[in-house]
Amino acid sequence: MTSRLTTVQRVAKGLEIINRYPHPSVSAEHDVIYAGCSRSLEGEDLVSMEQLGWDFDEELDSWRFFV
Repeated sequence: MTSRLTTVQRVAKGLEIINRYPHPSVSAEHDVIYAGCSRSLEGEDLVSMEQLGWDFDEELDSWRFFV
């Protein structure tokens, strides 16, 4: 299913997931979008982020998506 989504759809869906958690934030650098919140994602949200192509950057404690 996620392979049929456009990059914009995958970014948007990832940001929708992050927005469900307390204190969501987003930033961008050159070709990377970073998004995080004040607690760890759980269950289906965690799996969905990975399926959408987001990966977790432990150094920055944030999810990232390369565009």
